[in-house]
Amino acid sequence: MHLSPKAAVGTWQRAKEFADAAQLVCGRSELFSSPMVAYFLFSHSIELSLKSFLIGQCVPENELRCLGHDLEGSLRRA
Repeated sequence: MHLSPKAAVGTWQRAKEFADAAQLVCGRSELFSSPMVAYFLFSHSIELSLKSFLIGQCVPENELRCLGHDLEGSLRRA
């Protein structure tokens, strides 16, 4: 089953929100006690950005699920 164009836009919006949160964390030293927090937020933003692109390219939902959190696999597929 293919996801709708609305799903691509919604996924892109979530990706942007995670990137914005990562930038906020990086900009506030009292919140940036560990680089892992920013790394997680940026990584998730990248993952969602790639999946948004793949949704827009009509990649089936089951194929997206198989990619899981694999950034390299998602990038290769994109």
